[in-house]
Amino acid sequence: HLQPHQSHQTLAQQQQSQQQHQQQQQFAIADSNTNSAVAKSFVPCKVCGDKASGYHYGVTSCEGCKGFFRRSIQKQIEYRCLRDGKCLVIRLNRNRCQYCRFKKCLSAGMSRDCK
Repeated sequence: HLQPHQSHQTLAQQQQSQQQHQQQQQFAIADSNTNSAVAKSFVPCKVCGDKASGYHYGVTSCEGCKGFFRRSIQKQIEYRCLRDGKCLVIRLNRNRCQYCRFKKCLSAGMSRDCK
């Protein structure tokens, strides 16, 4: 069951815990040249925690957050949050609140000055 009223502190703690867990994750990928498994670090997106695809707009981020940030700054969109601007932005729900996702892009260090 979902609790109808979670404190903001609880959400912040969940987010911090998830980010720490994602930073510690590692996984094996197949090396196509040798067909052997090579351990490779999982580098998380600084915004949502998904697998980062590279360094975009000044931070390591996934393709989804890179594109979202690019569209937001190109179209100069002003978003609004329906939940006091404290939504949890993680891979599974990153599309639910554009305001909080854009705010998290900025707080993670994304900048239009960096490409």
